[in-house]
Amino acid sequence: MTTATTTLDQFVDLKARKADLERELRAVKEDLAPLEAALLEEFAAEGVAGKRHASSGKLVSISRKVWARAAGGDKDAAADALVDAGLGDYVQRGFNTNSLSAYFREQLREKTEQGEHVALEDLLPEPLRGRVELTEDQALSVRS
Repeated sequence: MTTATTTLDQFVDLKARKADLERELRAVKEDLAPLEAALLEEFAAEGVAGKRHASSGKLVSISRKVWARAAGGDKDAAADALVDAGLGDYVQRGFNTNSLSAYFREQLREKTEQGEHVALEDLLPEPLRGRVELTEDQALSVRS
């Protein structure tokens, strides 16, 4: 049992360390946000795309990313317009896998609470079999 205890100790310690690092990262991101905003304003006011940091020699520069999304959230209208514009390769028929997964997790939870033992594939209605796949991940969690 020494190995199991050692492994368990390591797991709990690393989970705690990960949580601490994630909290620290969130704090650093919060500290960075106003600095970035101030530097972007400064660069714009000076008409420069970047500056070299004197002590480290690192170049701090503006990088631009363009994101496209449906205007007003109207995905159907945007999809039609993309097809009309000859950009149909960017249009896909799809569904939200997170929402669908949540639906099946709820179905499993309800059946389990009723005392049923259910195989994942039994959750799928016949029309979905072979077209939608359910998989299950297992992970350990640590609570106080």
